Amino acid sequence: MKLTAEDMEAKKTALDDDASIYGKRDDRDTKEKLASLKGREKWEFFKDYILWKLVITVAVAGFIGFLLYSVFGPKPETVLYVAVIDDPLGNDNIEKLSEALSGRYVKEPKKEKVMVDGNYYLISGDYNARMKMMTLTAAGEIDFCIIPKNELENYMESEMFASLEDVMEKTALEAYGNRLFVSPADGRAYGINVTSMINSTLGYDIGEDYYAACVINAKHKELFADFTGFILGQQ
Repeated sequence: MKLTAEDMEAKKTALDDDASIYGKRDDRDTKEKLASLKGREKWEFFKDYILWKLVITVAVAGFIGFLLYSVFGPKPETVLYVAVIDDPLGNDNIEKLSEALSGRYVKEPKKEKVMVDGNYYLISGDYNARMKMMTLTAAGEIDFCIIPKNELENYMESEMFASLEDVMEKTALEAYGNRLFVSPADGRAYGINVTSMINSTLGYDIGEDYYAACVINAKHKELFADFTGFILGQQ
C-alpha cells in the first residue's frame, strides 16, 4: 500500500502529538515520584534525575549571559590612544609599551584602557592605513603619534598636529632644546624627538628620527608632557 503525502503528514502529526504527551507524562511522573520519596531517597532521586538538568540549564544560561554581556555590555573607556606610525618597535615592544602606559594612566582596569596601535604602515603606501589615521584623528580618537620625521613634515600643511606651546608649559618645552621639531613655516614646535627611546628599546640605531606629536583635537592633550617625559625616562 502506497502512502500519500497527506498520509505521511498525518502520521508525522500523530508522532509529534505522542512525543508531546510522553514528554508531559515523563515530567508528571518525575514530579510524582519525587513527591512520594522522603529523606535520603528524595535526595538520591533528585541528584540522579533532576540535578544534572539544572546544572546544564544554568551553564547554558550563564554562557549566553556572558556572550551577551561581551557583545552588548559597557566597553572600557580609552584614557590614552597612541598611534605608532611605520612601527619601528615590533609587536612585542608595542605590547610592553602599552603595559607600561597602562600602569601609569589606568586607574580602574575594568573601566579604562590604554591603546597603543602600531598598525599604521604609511611608508608602504597602505591607503587603508592612511584613511584609518585620518578618520580617527578627525574623530578625536587618536591622542598622540610616534611618527617618523618625514611623515611629520608631510602633515604640517594639513594642521593635523597641535603646536606644543599650546599643550605644554613653556619651561618644560624649552628643556627639550634641540630635541624639538620646529616648523620652518611658523617657527613653532610640533614634535619631541623620541628616537633615543626606540634605539634603547631595540638595542641599535634605527638610523631615522621619530617624534612624539600631539593630535590637534586630542581628547587627552593634558597628558602629552607627562607621556613624553615618561617614555624618555625623565619622569
